[in-house]
Amino acid sequence: MSFERRARWMMAQLGRKPGRHSSEDLLLDVADVTDAVGGHWEKLDGRTWRTGEGDREAPWAQRARGMASVTAWRSFGNKAESRWIWCQVVPLASASDVGAAARDIADKAIPNRSAKVKLVSTREIEVAELSGAVFLFGREQQTAGSTGAGFSYLLGFGVGSVLAVVSYSGTTTLGDAVAVADALSWRVQERHEGIADEADDE
Repeated sequence: MSFERRARWMMAQLGRKPGRHSSEDLLLDVADVTDAVGGHWEKLDGRTWRTGEGDREAPWAQRARGMASVTAWRSFGNKAESRWIWCQVVPLASASDVGAAARDIADKAIPNRSAKVKLVSTREIEVAELSGAVFLFGREQQTAGSTGAGFSYLLGFGVGSVLAVVSYSGTTTLGDAVAVADALSWRVQERHEGIADEADDE
């Protein structure tokens, strides 16, 4: 992330964000993560920012700013098993904007700085099916750290007009990452206004 882009992103976290609580309500909580993959999890961090401030020229970002969209992000840790999760939701103006935004966000997601590891390899992956969602991108990274080898999975998917992203790293598997992504997809479907209406229109 460039200095200019990072500065805009940091400024976007400040000031009024009228849709903050609605976006935060779409995110997983500790109970959701535990139900999905088991273990003992705790919330580590949470952030919100005005969507589209880092990509001011992109049409999808301009429309997101026009609707006062707020992006929400939350991270979790299972320190006993060296596992780390974060999830992010980005409400957008339309389902078509979700695909456009995904191409940008896939390379500029927030890293989980709690995980102290060295990158060994990276490859693109696909997920055959997610509950009620359209798979957009996936990345697997093999890592090495003080607790040994591990993997990091980044999955992006669209749920109606919401772009959702899950990162799961540490001593984990793709199956665990998909389970968390499924849980986030269901959460967004249940709580985001307009998802049901979009489904009816298709």
